[in-house]
Amino acid sequence: MLFNIVNFLTKKEKNFFFLLVFLSFVLSIFELAGIMSIIPFLSILIEPNNLEKFTFIQNFLSEKHTNEKSIRLILGSLFITIIFLSSLLNIFNIWLTNKFVVQLEYDLAKKNIKRFSGSKFRLLFQH
Repeated sequence: MLFNIVNFLTKKEKNFFFLLVFLSFVLSIFELAGIMSIIPFLSILIEPNNLEKFTFIQNFLSEKHTNEKSIRLILGSLFITIIFLSSLLNIFNIWLTNKFVVQLEYDLAKKNIKRFSGSKFRLLFQH
C-alpha cells in the first residue's frame, strides 16, 4: 500500500518523504538514548558508588571529575540535554510531517480538480 501512495508523489515529494523517514529514524535513536540514560543517571544520583558498575560513564569522565557533585552535575546535564534534544527533534519532526501532509493534500486536490474540470484551480474560485 505504501508503494501505491509513493507512485502519486513527484520526485521532490518523494525526496521529502524519505527525509521524513530518515528524520524519524534519527528521532528514534535519540528517544532510545534518552530512555537508556535514565537508569544509570538515577542509579548514580541515588548512590554515587554505583559509578564503578557503568564503565562507559567512567571512560567518559576524566580523573579530574571525581567528586560527587561534579559527577552528578555532568550526568544530570547530559541527561537533560539528551531529553531536550529529543524533544526538540520530535517537535521539528511533527511540524515537518504536518507541513508535508498539508502540502500533499493541496497538491492532490489541485491535480484532481484539474483532471475533472479541465481548468486551473484558481479559475474555479474566482469571483
